[in-house]
Amino acid sequence: MISAARVAKDDDVHSTKLNLLCLLKKLIPTNVRR
Repeated sequence: MISAARVAKDDDVHSTKLNLLCLLKKLIPTNVRR
């Protein structure tokens, strides 16, 4: 049960990171590069 909860928390963190990346990609056009 503890391991399952740990995995769930890791998945949440990973999903939030992906969401932030998606938001950054939407805010910053891909054609604009440094």
